[in-house]
Amino acid sequence: IQVEFFVSRLPGRTQAVIDSIVYLLGLAFFIIVVWQLYVLGHSFQTAGEKSMSQLRIPLFPFPYAIALASIPVCLVFLQKFLNSLFRVVKG
Repeated sequence: IQVEFFVSRLPGRTQAVIDSIVYLLGLAFFIIVVWQLYVLGHSFQTAGEKSMSQLRIPLFPFPYAIALASIPVCLVFLQKFLNSLFRVVKG
Protein backbone atom coordinates (compact mmCIF):
# COMPACT_ATOMS: atom_id res chain seq x y z
CA ILE A 1 0.00 0.00 0.00
CA GLN A 2 2.79 2.40 0.84
CA VAL A 3 4.63 1.69 -2.42
CA GLU A 4 1.45 2.27 -4.40
CA PHE A 5 0.95 5.51 -2.50
CA PHE A 6 4.46 6.60 -3.52
CA VAL A 7 4.15 5.47 -7.15
CA SER A 8 0.76 7.13 -7.60
CA ARG A 9 2.41 10.50 -6.94
CA LEU A 10 4.91 10.05 -9.76
CA PRO A 11 4.34 11.31 -13.33
CA GLY A 12 2.43 8.98 -15.66
CA ARG A 13 5.43 8.03 -17.76
CA THR A 14 7.48 7.13 -14.68
CA GLN A 15 4.59 5.02 -13.40
CA ALA A 16 4.50 3.21 -16.74
CA VAL A 17 8.27 2.55 -16.59
CA ILE A 18 7.94 1.09 -13.08
CA ASP A 19 4.95 -0.99 -14.19
CA SER A 20 6.94 -2.26 -17.17
CA ILE A 21 9.80 -3.36 -14.94
CA VAL A 22 7.49 -5.08 -12.46
CA TYR A 23 5.53 -6.91 -15.18
CA LEU A 24 8.74 -7.94 -16.95
CA LEU A 25 10.12 -9.39 -13.71
CA GLY A 26 6.83 -11.23 -13.10
CA LEU A 27 6.89 -12.58 -16.65
CA ALA A 28 10.50 -13.73 -16.29
CA PHE A 29 9.70 -15.42 -12.97
CA PHE A 30 6.77 -17.38 -14.37
CA ILE A 31 8.68 -18.34 -17.52
CA ILE A 32 11.36 -19.82 -15.25
CA VAL A 33 8.66 -21.59 -13.19
CA VAL A 34 7.11 -23.13 -16.33
CA TRP A 35 10.51 -24.16 -17.65
CA GLN A 36 11.63 -25.75 -14.37
CA LEU A 37 8.32 -27.58 -13.96
CA TYR A 38 8.71 -28.97 -17.46
CA VAL A 39 12.26 -30.10 -16.62
CA LEU A 40 11.01 -31.72 -13.40
CA GLY A 41 8.17 -33.48 -15.21
CA HIS A 42 10.53 -34.73 -17.88
CA SER A 43 12.96 -36.07 -15.29
CA PHE A 44 10.09 -37.82 -13.48
CA GLN A 45 8.93 -39.30 -16.76
CA THR A 46 12.33 -40.56 -17.90
CA ALA A 47 13.15 -41.98 -14.46
CA GLY A 48 9.73 -43.62 -14.15
CA GLU A 49 9.07 -41.99 -10.76
CA LYS A 50 5.94 -43.23 -9.01
CA SER A 51 4.28 -42.40 -5.71
CA MET A 52 5.34 -44.28 -2.59
CA SER A 53 1.77 -45.39 -1.86
CA GLN A 54 0.33 -48.72 -2.87
CA LEU A 55 -1.29 -47.15 -5.92
CA ARG A 56 2.10 -46.32 -7.48
CA ILE A 57 0.73 -43.28 -9.33
CA PRO A 58 3.15 -41.84 -11.92
CA LEU A 59 4.37 -38.41 -10.78
CA PHE A 60 5.23 -36.84 -14.12
CA PRO A 61 1.74 -35.57 -15.08
CA PHE A 62 1.57 -33.27 -12.05
CA PRO A 63 4.49 -30.94 -12.88
CA TYR A 64 3.36 -30.91 -16.52
CA ALA A 65 -0.17 -29.91 -15.47
CA ILE A 66 1.08 -27.14 -13.18
CA ALA A 67 3.38 -25.85 -15.95
CA LEU A 68 0.48 -25.86 -18.40
CA ALA A 69 -1.74 -24.06 -15.91
CA SER A 70 0.96 -21.40 -15.42
CA ILE A 71 1.12 -20.46 -19.11
CA PRO A 72 -1.97 -18.20 -18.92
CA VAL A 73 -0.27 -16.30 -16.08
CA CYS A 74 2.68 -15.71 -18.41
CA LEU A 75 0.32 -14.44 -21.10
CA VAL A 76 -1.34 -12.03 -18.67
CA PHE A 77 2.04 -10.68 -17.56
CA LEU A 78 3.06 -10.33 -21.21
CA GLN A 79 -0.11 -8.42 -22.04
CA LYS A 80 0.28 -6.12 -19.04
CA PHE A 81 3.97 -5.58 -19.86
CA LEU A 82 3.18 -4.65 -23.46
CA ASN A 83 0.40 -2.28 -22.36
CA SER A 84 2.70 -0.52 -19.91
CA LEU A 85 5.43 -0.38 -22.55
CA PHE A 86 3.01 1.30 -24.96
CA ARG A 87 2.18 3.79 -22.19
CA VAL A 88 5.91 4.57 -21.84
CA VAL A 89 6.33 5.11 -25.58
CA LYS A 90 3.09 7.10 -25.91
CA GLY A 91 4.16 9.33 -23.07
